[in-house]
Amino acid sequence: MHFPLDILTNHLADQGVEIVKAPAHPRNQFDWVTAVSDFLKAPAGQTIVPIFESISTSTSITPKIVVTRSLSDDSTVDALAPDDLLIRTSLPISLVADRVQRFLFEIIQWNDKMAEMVDEGCISLDLLKESEQIIGKYIGVSDATFSYIAHTPDIRPIDDVSLYFVENGNYPLDAIKKTREQGLLKRWENQDWTVVHPKANGIIPYPTISRVMKRNGMYAAHILLVSDTPVTASMRFLFDLLVAKIEHCLQRHWMTENPLDQGYVYFLEELFKGNIYGDDQLAERAELHGIPYDGVFQVCVVGSAWKVGSSRYLAKHILECEPRCKIVVGDSEVTILLCAWEGEEEAIDQMEANVFEAVRMMDVEVGVSERIDRLELAALARDEASIALRYGTLYSNRYVSFDEGSAQARYTRIAFRFHRYFPYCALDQFESNSKFITRLLSLDNPLTKLQEVDRKRGSSDLEILRTYLYHGGRVNIVCNKLHMHRNTVLYRLEKIRAIVSYDLDDSDNVQYLRTLFFLMP
Repeated sequence: MHFPLDILTNHLADQGVEIVKAPAHPRNQFDWVTAVSDFLKAPAGQTIVPIFESISTSTSITPKIVVTRSLSDDSTVDALAPDDLLIRTSLPISLVADRVQRFLFEIIQWNDKMAEMVDEGCISLDLLKESEQIIGKYIGVSDATFSYIAHTPDIRPIDDVSLYFVENGNYPLDAIKKTREQGLLKRWENQDWTVVHPKANGIIPYPTISRVMKRNGMYAAHILLVSDTPVTASMRFLFDLLVAKIEHCLQRHWMTENPLDQGYVYFLEELFKGNIYGDDQLAERAELHGIPYDGVFQVCVVGSAWKVGSSRYLAKHILECEPRCKIVVGDSEVTILLCAWEGEEEAIDQMEANVFEAVRMMDVEVGVSERIDRLELAALARDEASIALRYGTLYSNRYVSFDEGSAQARYTRIAFRFHRYFPYCALDQFESNSKFITRLLSLDNPLTKLQEVDRKRGSSDLEILRTYLYHGGRVNIVCNKLHMHRNTVLYRLEKIRAIVSYDLDDSDNVQYLRTLFFLMP
């Protein structure tokens, strides 16, 4: 094992040995320490640090530990190499070497013990407890969902943020907000090495060492050490030994227990991108992942994940509230597929309500697509949900008083349905949405369904609906313009409602359908 030179300085100081001169490069590494009598027996290729009684012309080897006995020997500093360590002590050099060797051997044993624990299937908490005597500082571990957390059991945190983490199982929202404002969340997406913050910062008022772990290219976990003393190279060295073992524990946890690492994720990612397969292959793969091919589907996109720390943490809470949904986690948002087998369509209503309640509790926003009856339309539904989220965030305040007293009022500011906000998108001259509108009009447009029924039956229901919508739902005007009996018009409107699956008395539905008529060629 390779040790940093700094570990010698710190250990000897802890033993009460006076340090006259420390190594100039404390992170340079060595393999072992020995008394000078054993030095020539060192294996080839190893860096052995010998201990000498004062300076001698025959001791040109560096790095080395030089022992002095009195103040008068301080002049020897000028004769030392940059990485030599000069100490003042009355102890025999053999005793100094023995104490250092014992300490280094304890580290080797500790590292081997942790490796053995990992092989036996230990958890991170076991590793932290084993490390308390060696490292002696508070350390906390959290994955991005806070579903797997641990902290040193017998070393209490000295800062309020870590104390909150220990007591609540997640970090306080004001700390998450500061983390985001300082750009740390974005930095962690590209960081997988140990970072030392030698000074207090706006989040934790003590020196810290942290390590970000990645999974599938995304930020997955965070390990934090908080110290009441300056961070040293040896402290970082011991921290990295511990992190290597914790990483194995987390990898095992992610593979076996984390609900976000499911086999369906890649399948849904491709589906949401529009990379669909032939009907037979799509049905086969959907069945493999427990997803219906025919039934009822709805896509939700949840944004503002930064408010709760990370999109994975947000996804975990949504899954806790609605475990039947399928989730794909992005950098800043979460995409949810609600699906029910044919004959179980009413389950979608309950699933949707559970998702809405989850996002309400976490104070984030969700865009909701129209319901579709074919899984192959998931990409279109995802675009609908994204549009609803974008424009709902901008215009939802216009509906606060409008929804007052209704069931929707509870979710007006956080749940945005596509049919309510699509007209804003269609009329937005700054948006490039022609491709989406073309797909919408051709693939899953309620007017397209009505048009197809007219073609098959030779009826004129599409024109009846157009006239009805554009004259404020006044049946008498429809009768006069189309020269139809009132009872006939009422009968046809009931049939139209069943075909388009919309309540024609709802103002949002009316505005949505009017916009679709406006866009149709």
